[in-house]
Amino acid sequence: KYKGEFLENFTLAANFHYINQDFFGAESLPNASIEITELQWITSYDKLFFRDFHIQLTRDGNDLGLSDFKGKIGESDFSFNAYLKNFSPFTDPELSELSAEFSMKATNLDLNELTGIKFPKPEQPKFNPFKFIYHDLSLELDIEKLSYKDFLINNIEGKLSTERSNKIHLDKLTMETAGGNLQIMADLDTENPEDVIMSSKVVAKNIQIEKILVNFQLKDEEISPGDYFKGILSVETESEVHMNPGFKIDLAHTSGNMDFSLKDGWILDYPPIQELAKYFGDKDLANIRFTGSGKDIKVDKGKVTVPRMAVNSTLGHMYFTGVYNIDAGLEYTFEVPLRLIASTAWNMLVKRTREENALEDKIQTPSKGAYVTLRLVGNETDGYQMKLGKGNRNRKSRGKR
Repeated sequence: KYKGEFLENFTLAANFHYINQDFFGAESLPNASIEITELQWITSYDKLFFRDFHIQLTRDGNDLGLSDFKGKIGESDFSFNAYLKNFSPFTDPELSELSAEFSMKATNLDLNELTGIKFPKPEQPKFNPFKFIYHDLSLELDIEKLSYKDFLINNIEGKLSTERSNKIHLDKLTMETAGGNLQIMADLDTENPEDVIMSSKVVAKNIQIEKILVNFQLKDEEISPGDYFKGILSVETESEVHMNPGFKIDLAHTSGNMDFSLKDGWILDYPPIQELAKYFGDKDLANIRFTGSGKDIKVDKGKVTVPRMAVNSTLGHMYFTGVYNIDAGLEYTFEVPLRLIASTAWNMLVKRTREENALEDKIQTPSKGAYVTLRLVGNETDGYQMKLGKGNRNRKSRGKR
């Protein structure tokens, strides 16, 4: 009972079918079927219109069937079917033999509207979607449009299943989101619901980075790829990630590898890159446009290693390789045409580096001009520093790029 709550325009029409001797003589629930042909109401709290409901519920022994369950709530609509086998809560409260199959279709699911429904109830503990006792269940999805926060997901198709061993399987879940296409195959181990392990293979095509609905947990900081980067990303990755109930990925306990390509890329106010400013004259390092591709990028428990890759950018053509470690900081290497380096900055850089490191082979001389290797090292706490790195006299020996 909710104080002050009432339902407006409540309408119900239903049929109940049963066999008399089963209904009056059975010690448990009898075999029967219930069909709700009309059900609607408007809530006084949110003024949401629940309408056009149709439900067919049938019990046959320990099996329960829910067919043609459909309806509309506000701007959302859905249809749902379920078949539960060995559903006997009176004789088996733990439902140890239960197995079930579900299917769901929807033209439009507005989760912003549905999750915004308010009920007058005391504050509840934070919801953990992984803190359940799972049974052998399967769910087929076919959703044309789903809205959540500022994100829109279209044409969701796939199958989700669970096991009693606290495993969740995503069998080729496909969707259109963030301007591109996404395909996911994954196995989730929810034995520890606060630290879920997901082994997955993901193929993404033409995804807009700034619209990616994924956050990474770096120590006490939460970051999103769109904080510093924009662009259209295509990627294939296999990984084992740890994530919490809020679906935040813990990079310190994640491993995997990735191939990617990026077009129309932007680097926006990325703090380490600002260290390059003094060496590129009047170039704008707050908004760097670039394209590039990389293969076999590795993530190993907080350490990200990027093999040498070619990059075309507003700073000019260059080569990049790098290592990022959430504990030790970063070391990025840029192979930059010497003609791009401002002369005064070059003189300062050479003088400082000779004094500090007395490095040799600083300038690479490929057929199309001289390159210089710059190393960016440091971390957020101690700051970043640019140095000259050791080069390679014959860049061609690394293979044609």
